[in-house]
Amino acid sequence: MAAVAVLVAVACGRQASANPGVTDDTIRLGVLTPLEGSQADAARPLSVGNEVFLDYVNEELGGIGGRYRVELVYEDTGSDPETAVAKYNKLKDRVAAFVQIYGTPIVSTLAPRMATDGVIGSPASLDAAWVEDPNLAPVGGPYQVQFANAADYYLSQVPDGPPPRICFIGVSGRYGDAGLAGITFAGTQLGFTLAAVARYENADTSFGAQVGQLRQASCDAVFMTTLPAHTAAIIGEGAQEGFRPRWIAQSPAWSPDYVDSPVLDELRRSLWVVNEGTEWGDRSVPGEADLLDRLARYRPEQEPDYVLTFGYVQAWTMVQVLERAVAAGDLSREGIAAALAEPATLTFDGLTGDYGYGPAAERVPPRASSIFRVNPDKPLGLEKVAIDIETPTARALTFGG
Repeated sequence: MAAVAVLVAVACGRQASANPGVTDDTIRLGVLTPLEGSQADAARPLSVGNEVFLDYVNEELGGIGGRYRVELVYEDTGSDPETAVAKYNKLKDRVAAFVQIYGTPIVSTLAPRMATDGVIGSPASLDAAWVEDPNLAPVGGPYQVQFANAADYYLSQVPDGPPPRICFIGVSGRYGDAGLAGITFAGTQLGFTLAAVARYENADTSFGAQVGQLRQASCDAVFMTTLPAHTAAIIGEGAQEGFRPRWIAQSPAWSPDYVDSPVLDELRRSLWVVNEGTEWGDRSVPGEADLLDRLARYRPEQEPDYVLTFGYVQAWTMVQVLERAVAAGDLSREGIAAALAEPATLTFDGLTGDYGYGPAAERVPPRASSIFRVNPDKPLGLEKVAIDIETPTARALTFGG
């Protein structure tokens, strides 16, 4: 009995029950992401970005607070909300927080459970709904900000004459809804009404009906809330029908693999992609230079991928929150949540906009976006059109409520 008591005492010393995922020298963070299936290729660079930043923290800073090394614990969601719930339940008592929760449907399913459990996590999604969720640590300007800036910028470039006819196409679900909300809001600010709205299902492989709807509406610009599996196919079907508007896509719509697409010429002619930050490889931006150096050190085999940058920033966000919890001497669930709610501006050295944290209702997400065009000679197949534009339309956006 005495021996058992000693073993129990040692175990309690290593990980206090009040601090799940925390030992004397380690903090474990969960990753809920598709490891197999159709979205795994898109999700994998996010995890590489998480790993590269945390390798830097572990190896060069001695861990969080100079003491706690970070370990990642992965579970495969298969991009399925029901599976994600089971995997979340498996991990929630083994990790201090979740550094990555991939996909808008997964985040929306897990958010109420996280609130009940007092667990925080970073969504790999730019839905504006996360801005005021106290258990989520979002990064980047929301999808609505992307389209607000892009619409304002597009109209500023249109020559004098009849107002352009602006349209929308988006995948069904919350991701598509967020894009539609953004371009609809832009219309209320800029004085246009959408000439057509086309939606499609994630499993669709042909988009003739949707393209026909847009062509019949004589759209001059089509704002796209699409996924990489669909973007080139939609633009290609439009070109086959002689429909060649300005296509303006949100950041998840692009894949560097498109530089080998059979419709590359059409993408070069007609597509803009809205994202944040600068071009890949621009060492004039301190955060980009650091990312490139750390990538060369810890993952030299990794190809350029701007999704990787998002994962890198996710990890950077979580580290800044956990540093505050360590400084306060409280790595309990309540202590980490309090650190997330502490007023502070999280900075990323130009990789993405600064994010004003604090009480959830008072958060201030970035309002700037960057617009890129297709250039296969660039590392990601994208080159800058306009960097870090912040328009009156984006500044007028409000979140929550």
